[in-house]
Amino acid sequence: MKNRIFSMENFTSEKNPLNVIGKSKGYAAAVKSGIDLAEAYIMNNKGSLVKAFGLDVEKVADYENKNMAFYTLLFKYVYEDEDFVATKENLAILKNPKRFNTAQHERYYDVVNSVETTIVPKVTEMLTGSYNEVRNIANGDTQEFDIESNEIFVADTSAEGVPFGGSQKKFNTTVTINPEPLNVTFDTDWYLVAAGKADFGKMFYKASLGFTSWFTTQAYNKILEMALQVPASYRFVGFTTENIDLCTMAVSGANNGIKSTIIGTLPALREILPTNDFLKAAVGREWIEQGYVGEHANSPLFEMTNLINPITINTNVSAGAPDFLFRNDIVFVMPFVGVRPVKTVFEGDMFNITLSAIQTADKTERASLTYRVGVEFVYSQIVGLITKS
Repeated sequence: MKNRIFSMENFTSEKNPLNVIGKSKGYAAAVKSGIDLAEAYIMNNKGSLVKAFGLDVEKVADYENKNMAFYTLLFKYVYEDEDFVATKENLAILKNPKRFNTAQHERYYDVVNSVETTIVPKVTEMLTGSYNEVRNIANGDTQEFDIESNEIFVADTSAEGVPFGGSQKKFNTTVTINPEPLNVTFDTDWYLVAAGKADFGKMFYKASLGFTSWFTTQAYNKILEMALQVPASYRFVGFTTENIDLCTMAVSGANNGIKSTIIGTLPALREILPTNDFLKAAVGREWIEQGYVGEHANSPLFEMTNLINPITINTNVSAGAPDFLFRNDIVFVMPFVGVRPVKTVFEGDMFNITLSAIQTADKTERASLTYRVGVEFVYSQIVGLITKS
């Protein structure tokens, strides 16, 4: 996945929201512009996030122009006015919420929903793509995943004249994921929108991150839950070279010799170093540039992006804030063969219950966005765990 460019081609979801029956060309143009704007915001402000997904960062120089272009296409569709241009004079008509009728309000959130329907799964994959497989399914569908047996056939001797030994079964089972509703509610200052000052790219990203943080935490917790249940012979205490060697060998041997991968947060991966001082000098540049070595014990290392518990972001630091959602003192050892153990399934399109600025006491636009989603750990292979102490 290295050296890919973060662009519309690899950003748009498998279920393209632009092809919706009964929608106009103006709708499609507005949604495409919104996706392009959200992409540009992430490129300009979330370079580390983009790199974490193995994509090259290319700055978008004309971001402000893209934002105003989205304004124009959005309100062309909302007002059904092909001549609308996002000038100061034209935006002035938005300042009175009474000018925004029910039909226009619905068209406005048609666009918002479709952009978010595309952005949310992709941001989720960017944060968790190393271990999380993201799927989109149609409304009312369920998603089944095969769990392949990791057992090895056992060779045995048999008596003369006996054609074969005991029968050994090797076949797949399936796990079904049923999505359930998940909601994010937020307010928009309508007068910023009317003045042409709203940063829609930022709004799209922040709304999607609210969903994504929940999905990412669920995915992480599923891995941790499974790792804590494996036999003691696959769990080690101490980030020593010996423990890392033993854990990677055990996990690889238990999974038909598949090469293992070590994943964890940055503070944990920084501890994965050879014990020999001479060897440490050889990996110094790599360790300084990215914070951890690229490979250890014939196993590649991959960083999990840690997240902060949203309710602790603005609390008193002396009280222990911010509170990270993922543990910084453990690493997982997992065999990767093109199959990612956590599965996130999005069902259908995002839908909403909204209040327009004329309906709220503080004259803000309120959106309650709901997405149906399911997250499960679907893996038959043995997982290893190493804790710092």
